[in-house]
Amino acid sequence: MTSNYLMNIPSPTKSLPLIYAADGNCMNITHMGTINTPSLNLPHTYCVPNLTFNLISVGQLCDLGLTVSFSSNGCQVQDPQTGQMIGTGHKVERLFELLSLQIYFLKHRSELSRTYIEFANMIRTQFSCPIKTLRTGNALEYKDSTLLCFLSQQGILFQRSCPHTSQQNGRAERKHCHILDSVHALLLFASEKFWGEVALTSVYTINRLPSSVLQNISPFERLYGTPPNYSNLKSTPDNELAQFAPTSATSDQSSISDGSPDPPLDTPLRRSTRASTDPLWQKAMHDELQALEKMHTWDYVDLSPGKRLIGCKWIYKIKTHSDGTIERYKARLVAKGYSRGYGIDYKEIFAPVAQMTSVRSLLAVPAAKQWPLLQMDVKNAFLNGTLSEEVYMKPPSGTSSSPHKVCLLRRALYGLKQASRAWFATFSSTVTQLGFTYSPHNTALFTRHTPQDIVLLLLYVDDTIITSNDPQAISLVFTRHTPHDYLQHYLGQHFEMKDLGSLNYFLGLEVSRRSDGYFCVHGYRPIPGSSNEQPVYGPTTKQKPLLCHREDVSLYRQLVGSLIYLTVTRPDIAYAVHIVSQFMIALQTIHFTVVLHILRYVKGTLGHGLQFSSQSSLVLYGYSDADWAEDPTDRRSTTGYCFYLGDSLISWHSKKQSVVSRSSTESKYRALANATAELLWLRWLLADMGVPHQGPTLLHCDNHSAIQIAHNDVFHERTKHIENDCHFIRHHLLSHTLLLQHVSTTKQLADIFTKALPSTRFNQIRTKLQLTATLPP
Repeated sequence: MTSNYLMNIPSPTKSLPLIYAADGNCMNITHMGTINTPSLNLPHTYCVPNLTFNLISVGQLCDLGLTVSFSSNGCQVQDPQTGQMIGTGHKVERLFELLSLQIYFLKHRSELSRTYIEFANMIRTQFSCPIKTLRTGNALEYKDSTLLCFLSQQGILFQRSCPHTSQQNGRAERKHCHILDSVHALLLFASEKFWGEVALTSVYTINRLPSSVLQNISPFERLYGTPPNYSNLKSTPDNELAQFAPTSATSDQSSISDGSPDPPLDTPLRRSTRASTDPLWQKAMHDELQALEKMHTWDYVDLSPGKRLIGCKWIYKIKTHSDGTIERYKARLVAKGYSRGYGIDYKEIFAPVAQMTSVRSLLAVPAAKQWPLLQMDVKNAFLNGTLSEEVYMKPPSGTSSSPHKVCLLRRALYGLKQASRAWFATFSSTVTQLGFTYSPHNTALFTRHTPQDIVLLLLYVDDTIITSNDPQAISLVFTRHTPHDYLQHYLGQHFEMKDLGSLNYFLGLEVSRRSDGYFCVHGYRPIPGSSNEQPVYGPTTKQKPLLCHREDVSLYRQLVGSLIYLTVTRPDIAYAVHIVSQFMIALQTIHFTVVLHILRYVKGTLGHGLQFSSQSSLVLYGYSDADWAEDPTDRRSTTGYCFYLGDSLISWHSKKQSVVSRSSTESKYRALANATAELLWLRWLLADMGVPHQGPTLLHCDNHSAIQIAHNDVFHERTKHIENDCHFIRHHLLSHTLLLQHVSTTKQLADIFTKALPSTRFNQIRTKLQLTATLPP
């Protein structure tokens, strides 16, 4: 029985009874005829229009002289005389279903109509097998007028599943799962940028693997009649490991490959790009294209012979204010620079940015000297960089380019590997024309010193902080000797600048000026996973040591990554975050518990941040400490140190040492060496900021033996393996750069960076870290 009217030799069936379904519904038989298939003719077939499935009688197959066999794997219909396999089927619940399946990948959903028409024509021409029925989901692209017109003209029955009922198209859904599972397995040994190629490889392999449904022959052999060639397939070594890639892919290759390679496929866009049809995103894209045209980012040219062409895509992001409210919708056109090779398409990519210690130092110095802090932002910063390489890109959608033209990039478009370096070179050359010089100790810090004034400019990609001892000097360009030429005006002539006024929000940090100095705190955000938890007194507790065990790590990495950035203004959680960050790959439930404990502590101390006092001196001093073999997993010690500029904390560190120390003296001495290196860098950086230190810098240590080793030129079996550290520290002691002083353990402030402390001791040190509280917005 079938609902197909296309039967040969139809005949009336008035004398035939009605058909009753299992649910009691009654269906009429309109006529009877013969169904012709490439392998079998079925006479006396009933046409039942209301029938949703084709039904075939096992008894009728036996009457035709065929053999029907059933097993747990499915059923087979075979001609016993010739041995030819007539048909196969698989078991669906309690039914055995005959099927024939072809798969076709699409690059974009909008290409469905054109691609299906090409596929149907190819099947008709190459295999003389026209498609009779098309069953799909209920997506909008299947309702395209072009597709519906083609199906109607070809007489193809079109069956769509009900909304939100993908089970009705189960065969296609299961095959999608099969292909994607294969893609995930292959991506263990390939990076995400090869997603398209991996999808093609999966389909190519599946079509050449033996199938139990086809009596252990491959779909390729069943279709072409010849066994596939396996000589070009290579296996991957078992010992190669990698991480799983995302779970979406695109492809534009049919399920049966003809051996002709297609152009490389693109990495799939983010899910957020589905919102690009929204008017807000459309306006953001229009603004971005206008900015690109204004900057003369590219020229439309013909592709030069032998040159590689890269793609581009849109990236969408919602910019927010410090309180989390929406500021604007930002659409960014980025080039797919990952497809370019180092040494071939570009050479150098490094571009310096401001270190967070430099940011805190730049807050501490103006606070003590009561200087103003201003902030400026460069719009479309990377587009100001000029490319020295020849880069060709596909024209983005929405531009009016000729069909055969490509974009020759003139500017460093976002996404190119060398874009950040090109932008920094342009910015640094511009400000040096104003008399600025970059600091050799932090290349992102630009300074201008004159007998009367000093101007400091700190750059982090496209965000700048400017300060000076004279408010007029921030704007005045001294090299031009004209009071009407201003720094902000000069920068505005070279870049599209946005004057943000006084510094209040920088890289997620809220900065407020108060009568007693500057206050810096992270912008308030809801803390995931701790909304219903009670706050705790500290970020760490005395508990079982954290051991390794493999679990899902995605959420864990997100939380720990957020906590790492939170330590920029929260030194009180530095040790706890340093502990949990050691288990980013190998972890177990207890690690999540510790992270949630830290979040509960942060929840109870929202609004806590660093205070940079206006009454502070500008004397640099520090504390150095280390535990000894307290980590039971590898018995390595933890180094901790912190440095103050007067009363303002500007630098701290908590990190596991790279080697095992054989004594507490050795671990303390290694910490002293690291602290000395940081001390030297801070002295140089502060000198560039106009705060030189002529005398030695005081460094506190609570271990007498470590101090004695530093002062005395004595080496023996217990100290010769740290000889380099000894020479390094002693050299700076003799040059009066460093002064070591013993401090009791009860006054050792670096203790908070090396171990979990009781609540009383923890709160005592936290107060001395200049952490103060303000209410969140």
